[in-house]
Amino acid sequence: MKSRGYNGFMSRFRTIDIGQFFMILGSLMILIMVVLLALSVDNISKQFNGTNFLMEYSSYWNDIFISMLEVSGKLELFQRSLDAEAISQYLQSSENLDAAIDAFILAYDEDAETWNVLRRLQAFNDYQEMLISNACNAAEIFHERQYVSSALDLHTDEILSLYRSQMDKELGQYAIEEHRILQSIVMCFSMTMLFMLVISAIYIWFAMFLRRAINKAVDNLDEISLREWKTPDLTGARFEEFIKLFAGINRLKRRLHTYFLQLKEATENEKRLLDEKLKSEKAQRMLVSSEMELLRSQVNPHFLFNSLTQIGMAALINEPRQVLDMVECTGRILRYSLYNKERMVKLDDELSIVETYVRLHQMGASDNLSFSIVLSDESLRSMMIIPMCIQPVVENCLKHAMPKDRRSLEITISVGFADGCTVVSVRDDGVGIESPDKILSSHKNRIGLSNIQRRLELQYGVKGLLSIDSIPGKYTEVVIRFPEETGDEGSDNRG
Repeated sequence: MKSRGYNGFMSRFRTIDIGQFFMILGSLMILIMVVLLALSVDNISKQFNGTNFLMEYSSYWNDIFISMLEVSGKLELFQRSLDAEAISQYLQSSENLDAAIDAFILAYDEDAETWNVLRRLQAFNDYQEMLISNACNAAEIFHERQYVSSALDLHTDEILSLYRSQMDKELGQYAIEEHRILQSIVMCFSMTMLFMLVISAIYIWFAMFLRRAINKAVDNLDEISLREWKTPDLTGARFEEFIKLFAGINRLKRRLHTYFLQLKEATENEKRLLDEKLKSEKAQRMLVSSEMELLRSQVNPHFLFNSLTQIGMAALINEPRQVLDMVECTGRILRYSLYNKERMVKLDDELSIVETYVRLHQMGASDNLSFSIVLSDESLRSMMIIPMCIQPVVENCLKHAMPKDRRSLEITISVGFADGCTVVSVRDDGVGIESPDKILSSHKNRIGLSNIQRRLELQYGVKGLLSIDSIPGKYTEVVIRFPEETGDEGSDNRG
């Protein structure tokens, strides 16, 4: 249990945070400074008290000397004048001497020798006061005064010798105490300097540790920024802040490593999916292209069959020149369809082929056909559309719209622009259609319309670009919408 507690304490001490470190260091500085200040104040106080003691001690001895000199002087004055005032001053000086001696004895607990000397002096003072006070005439006063003066001189010498010996003794003690105080001051100063050196060393150590820790963190982050994931983890921190910082950087490295691995894997997966998508789109485009090619291949035989039938019939009844014109028109239409399989064409080229086809029909038919093209704006001729999409509509008009009770038919092609689309309307005044909604879903007799509808869906990716409106016995109108799209502008409309 004690071992675990000690280890826990040492672990806590080794992982102290910077705030606690500076708090402990500051508290230690304050404590040591307070101790040093207390020692300095104590030494100064002792030195001051020692000086005061010597001054007071010397002052008490001076009071005794002054009182003794005053007694001697007043005694001589009394001897010369012998009046009441003189005796009063003498007695007052004698009382002052007693008071000085009593004050000294009360103030200091002196040794026996000093006490005996002072008590003898005090006893002599009382005795000589009695002698002088009891003297009756001048002769007695003179005789007593001689005795007192001689005795005062002896007591003065004794007191002076005692004073010197006592002062020497006190000065010796003061010198010893002063030396001790000086040593204490030197010790305090040395401790202060040592403490300052220790604090400076601690701060230098902390600054070096802080610099090393920050450099380690910066170097590690630089390695992480270069994606050097094998960089060793940060360790060796002594403060909790750096322990947390190092742990955070280590976690950041692992998480970034995991993130970049996942990102790389996701990128590879995305690239693989994109490749698969591109392959799928390529295959889809190939399917669409194949279907478009199939749909175009349906148009050409259908047209060619009808044209050859007309040419064959014309060869029986018409002149060779007219048959030749029909062959040229047929060849021109076939060249147009063959050379524009993979490109968009101008609306003007498509309308030109439609006019050629109408002229081909007029050469081989005996009916009265009225044909016209109306454009809302001549600039529409340059709009790009898919080829061979208007001619099959006109072909259906010529084949299915002619009424049995009359030999005339009017076909009108109107071109406009609405909702971002080039709108082409093919209208005839023929027999009409009973159920126009079912025409596009049936491939029996309307292969041209269903073909056009499918090609529009494959090219533009939008349904409903071809619509039919009809009233039986009055009219049929086929509307084709071509969304605006940039494509190849050239065509091979030769002839």
